[in-house]
Amino acid sequence: MYGRHANPASPRTANDKFFWRKVFDLDPRYTQVSDKVGVRDFFKEHDIKVPCPDLLWTGDRAEDIPDDLLASGVAVKANHGWATNIILPEAPPDRAAFNTLANSFLSKRHARSRHEWAYFDIKPTLFVERLVDPLVSETNIFTYNGAIPRVIIRYPQPNGSLLYDNWLRGPDDTWTCGEPAVKGAIMANQPMPPFVPQMLETATEIGRHFDFIRVDYLATDTQCWLGELTVYPGTGQRQGIRSLEDHSENICWDIRKSRFFETPQRGWRGLYQRALLADLNARAEKANSQD
Repeated sequence: MYGRHANPASPRTANDKFFWRKVFDLDPRYTQVSDKVGVRDFFKEHDIKVPCPDLLWTGDRAEDIPDDLLASGVAVKANHGWATNIILPEAPPDRAAFNTLANSFLSKRHARSRHEWAYFDIKPTLFVERLVDPLVSETNIFTYNGAIPRVIIRYPQPNGSLLYDNWLRGPDDTWTCGEPAVKGAIMANQPMPPFVPQMLETATEIGRHFDFIRVDYLATDTQCWLGELTVYPGTGQRQGIRSLEDHSENICWDIRKSRFFETPQRGWRGLYQRALLADLNARAEKANSQD
């Protein structure tokens, strides 16, 4: 899927860097922020004021969720992966079937085949949060140590399809809508929603803690909420922009700002850390001299 063999010895593309992150940058914060409930503790610890949907219940048995709660317009989710959401604008018509489906989420283990290790140690939990309704758009903000070169906004359609707008930030801080970053996607050609500046402000604050993190929002026409943080978007693999050394998503990503380089490494990892840092510094110096 990378389009070529990944190069963890000297990562040059975004795909290389995702592969490298999975193998070498074992930052324990990735597990905390990949946990859809635990990420709220990260925000509290760092005094990050971010709007999240109201958390109404957590537990490990769907049978324990109160009936009246399920009738109040909620989303029932598992905290440890993806494709484990049940959207309930009203009470489920078959409570037993709902319980079986929700409980089945807890036995799913995600990300093993792609070594997305940040998910490995998350204790599976069910949680209920206030439903974002009507959901008008989903926004992905790509932030690199606080710098944001790209924003993707997806618009759900009544037929279940999605329209995309791929917003790119220019050197003068203006935004232009470019070609979709997803192959085959149809552009929505919508103006940038008015609350995106609010999203960018919070995403910048969150992003300063990481060399890369994707900040995902949900929005109605009038309000937005943070949905989750994503450490390995698209499992960290994609042909196209992520395999291009000169793409902004790659240029902005400086892995020297990762936890791997902030933490002393021992043995062969220490040798590798010093050699890689020297290589990265040399490449950065060469790039700066050419600007």
